Amino acid sequence: MAEEVGMRLKLLLILPLILALLTLSSPVVAWDEPWPYDADDDGIISKSEALVAVADYFSGDITKAQALEVIALYFAYEVG
Repeated sequence: MAEEVGMRLKLLLILPLILALLTLSSPVVAWDEPWPYDADDDGIISKSEALVAVADYFSGDITKAQALEVIALYFAYEVG
C-alpha cells in the first residue's frame, strides 16, 4: 500500500513536467542516445540525471522527445 502511494506521489510530482514538455515546441538537434545523461555511468538514469535532461529541454538544448526518452528511462530503471 505504501509503495503504491509512493509511486502515485512520484507521478503527481513529475506529471506537470511531462505536461509542460508535451505542450511546448523545441528545436531539432542531433541526438545519439540518452546515455550521456547517465553522469555516473551506472547504467541507470537517476532522478537528478533526468532533471538535467528536463533543464536541457527548457534551455533548448534537446527536443521534447529526447527529454521524454530520458524521463522514461528514469522510470524504467528506478530502484526501490
